[in-house]
Amino acid sequence: IIKAANNADGIIVGANCCIQNVRIHSETGHTDTQGMYAGIRVVGNHESAPLKYNIKIDNVTVDGFTLAGIYGKATGTWVADSITASNCKLYNCYAGLYLEDYSEFGRYTNILSYNNYCGLMNKSGNNVFVNCSFSNNTVGVYLVGDDGDNSLNNGHGSIIGCTINHSNN
Repeated sequence: IIKAANNADGIIVGANCCIQNVRIHSETGHTDTQGMYAGIRVVGNHESAPLKYNIKIDNVTVDGFTLAGIYGKATGTWVADSITASNCKLYNCYAGLYLEDYSEFGRYTNILSYNNYCGLMNKSGNNVFVNCSFSNNTVGVYLVGDDGDNSLNNGHGSIIGCTINHSNN
């Protein structure tokens, strides 16, 4: 178990990283207001190298963060880039998965995102979600278009064989 300090990220990830078989926990807990801290933070810059690419996350449980369980920003813009996450539990956060600003071509499989304000917030493009469950969140799935962030490729992807249950909004 990795216990994050209050008002801190759990893990900040660079390129070519693998996070596997771990729980990342914060005592801060669930909030309906977006905060600043993530269990796993993957942030690059789409305008200059290096992007944060080739990130693998497997069999990870994340809970209690004010921004997201897994947060990606500018993680990649091509099919070989970005995040591959599988077999994860994301709960008691503002968002289970929060992807924005050129966090494209991510592949998310068997993700259980529950008891968050938002199960999935996709402010990016070309992401694929397979056999995921976004359940018991206030907002199940939120696909965002431009939303004022000047990103030109967002709010689309594929959601295949997923469940979205018991959302309050």
